[in-house]
Amino acid sequence: MRYGAESSRYTTIGCVEKSLQMMSWWAEDPNGAEFKYHLARVRDYLWLAEDGMKMQSFSSQLWDCALMTQAIMASNLTDEYGDTLKRAYFFIKES
Repeated sequence: MRYGAESSRYTTIGCVEKSLQMMSWWAEDPNGAEFKYHLARVRDYLWLAEDGMKMQSFSSQLWDCALMTQAIMASNLTDEYGDTLKRAYFFIKES
């Protein structure tokens, strides 16, 4: 659990794992660092829409960006999407 959390900078791979990790770390120590790190990243999954609060399910901005980047690379249209790929690379690197 710790490796998965640390390697994703506490975003984990999805909202279900995020919830389970948070409950586990809270059960171990409600004031512990791991729980606090997870709590700080909850906002990455939540947003307000015109019809209420939403939670992103399995997927994240990083996941979506990586899949889109792979699709562009596989299409052999990298010259046409050069600026997009540069931005995607920056986002992936920073994430």
